[in-house]
Amino acid sequence: MAPFPREKRLGEEGKNDIDYGMAEQGMWPKLRQDLVVSEQPQSDGTTVYILKDPITFRYFRVREVEYFLVRQFDGATDYDTIASRVKEKFAVDIASDDIRQFAQHLDSFYFFEGGKAEYEVSSGRYIGRRKKSIFSRILFIKLSAFNPDRMLKRLLPPVRFLFSPWMVAAMIAVVIGGFALYSANVESFRFNLSEIFSLGSIILIMISLGALILIHEMAHALTCTYHGGQVREMGFLLLYFQPCFYSNLSDSWMFERKSARLAVLWAGLFLQMVLFALAVAGWRVTVVGMTINTLFWLIANVCLVTLLFNLNPLIKLDGYYLLSEIVNIPNLRSRAFAYLGGRIRRMTGLEIEASDVTGRERRIYWIYTLLAGLYSLFLIGYFAVLVYRVLVERYEGFGFVLFLALAALILVKPIGRTTRFLFSREVVSAMVGKPRNWIALILILAAIIIVFFLIPFPRNVGGDVIVRPLAEYSMALPSGEARLELNLREGGRVHRFNSEHIQLSTGDLAVLQVTPLVREGDTVQKGDTLAAIVSNQVSSNLGAARAELDRLYGEVALAQSPPKPEEVATAQASVNAAQSSVDQLKKDIERNQSLFDKKLIAKQVLEQSQSDYDIAVSRLKEAKARLQLLKAPPKKEELAILQSKIATQEANIEYLTTQQAAQVVTSPIDGEVVLLYRNNLLIKVASLALVEVAVPVSDAYLEYVTDEASVRMKVRTYPDEMFKGVV
Repeated sequence: MAPFPREKRLGEEGKNDIDYGMAEQGMWPKLRQDLVVSEQPQSDGTTVYILKDPITFRYFRVREVEYFLVRQFDGATDYDTIASRVKEKFAVDIASDDIRQFAQHLDSFYFFEGGKAEYEVSSGRYIGRRKKSIFSRILFIKLSAFNPDRMLKRLLPPVRFLFSPWMVAAMIAVVIGGFALYSANVESFRFNLSEIFSLGSIILIMISLGALILIHEMAHALTCTYHGGQVREMGFLLLYFQPCFYSNLSDSWMFERKSARLAVLWAGLFLQMVLFALAVAGWRVTVVGMTINTLFWLIANVCLVTLLFNLNPLIKLDGYYLLSEIVNIPNLRSRAFAYLGGRIRRMTGLEIEASDVTGRERRIYWIYTLLAGLYSLFLIGYFAVLVYRVLVERYEGFGFVLFLALAALILVKPIGRTTRFLFSREVVSAMVGKPRNWIALILILAAIIIVFFLIPFPRNVGGDVIVRPLAEYSMALPSGEARLELNLREGGRVHRFNSEHIQLSTGDLAVLQVTPLVREGDTVQKGDTLAAIVSNQVSSNLGAARAELDRLYGEVALAQSPPKPEEVATAQASVNAAQSSVDQLKKDIERNQSLFDKKLIAKQVLEQSQSDYDIAVSRLKEAKARLQLLKAPPKKEELAILQSKIATQEANIEYLTTQQAAQVVTSPIDGEVVLLYRNNLLIKVASLALVEVAVPVSDAYLEYVTDEASVRMKVRTYPDEMFKGVV
């Protein structure tokens, strides 16, 4: 938005003198008839008048006395008569010379009829007459512009319904709901610059930002047109090194109703709030992770950031003009800095014209000048440091010379003007005999010298840095090699690097196997086991030995267990059967012996009976022995043999286990497992309590790199955090 020209008041010097010899011949200045006047009552009961030149689009803000003076320039009234009329109406003593000076001011704006004004206006020589300071030219650069008046008048009818009271009330409700929804989900909208300005979203951000700014300015322009104003210029500019789209809304100052002026100022911000609320609602009703949801989230954040930027009253955006309207001081910035300049001139002893600035305005000027000046110096200093770092770090000595040349090119004129002013004859003569002014000036210069030359400023370097843990330990298997690499790196004041190698293929142990015993993310202490290195032959022998030991334990358990009742009953039945067979055969022998004695049977039959009896007796003894063995406890000798075999097997297992446990890898540092099975790396342990940052430093800064020097660092990944450390 183009600024409203600063207020012109009685007593200021003009830039272009008219030929007042013609006035002595009766040709007095005559006010142009095409000037537009707006009467605006103020809250303090006074009235101000805005004069608008419809050709040059310049504005002249005057109070009641000055407006009365303007109306007296009818081409027929001389200065003495005008002075007497002012005295009669307002009881103010004013000389004809004061009237002449005021006429010069009006003539510098070409408000009088005559050939000179027509020539100046028609040739456009009034454009660009005002000189800006070097800082103003740096911070406010117009790129291009066009006249949108016809376009706005065609667009207004279709959107006129947006200005109806019910529509405004509906939009206010949407804004309230949107901000309430945002407050309930504020954590979901937090972001850092590395996230929102990533490569994948930069194009989308630029498109949404451009569309948002265009809609914002169109809201201002359409509102101004709706209330009867004329927007004569829209275009692009660089404001504080940032691209912006602007619209010249100076015609809004012609509105007699303050509500209309505020509506024009609030239109862009209000529509931006509506878009923000709609974006938040769209984000809430869509599924998280979808493209449309991300788009709504991005638009909401862009709306909020630009809204806060526009509300900044220290730069000439909506916040500044709202502040000017609230405090009722048009052109607050220029008037505040003009007041500061007058105070500096008075301090040097120069005579300045009396000022009718009120105490309230004086306080506002001081506060605004301090804040706006510091803000502007901060931005200029920030970009100066940025340019310095880029030039010096890339081109070193030549870059430093180039930076000095660039600084001299920019500052030579302001420094020259300041020096000529301080040592001009007018200032020196005014300072003579006023030691207090000299002391104040010397103190100010001394403070500037101390701040810029004696107070040590932080030295900044930048570039791609290397961030490493203060200590790290890794296990790696080189590709195509049967060996294990163990590497330990310790940083800090004394760097240390150790490397060990373990062969994984030998004649005795065949092939070795590395088995990690930790998981990624585990916290380990110094001495904790990270992995085991095991031979496949040892593992096989250990498994067989454990199986044999289990078998021996089974035999002992079986020997020590009591006989089963079923087995005892079976054995007893066998004994009984054998006994019955013996008894029967014995009877057969006795019967056959009696028959043999009577010579009734042959001797072979008797011998066969005796043989069967002997076999039955043997079977009986065997059955009794089996029963006795089943009932008897195990022999100590048998248990001793089994225990001996078990002890031997346990010793063998212990030996194999010792062989297996001897091949383990322990952590030499405290830290966290940050890597597991990545490329050739098996395990990587890093100490993350402290990190080591390697920063490239050019030769120009080496003298400032000292041991134990404190360092503060910011990285793009975490733009909102400041990290502290030491060299």
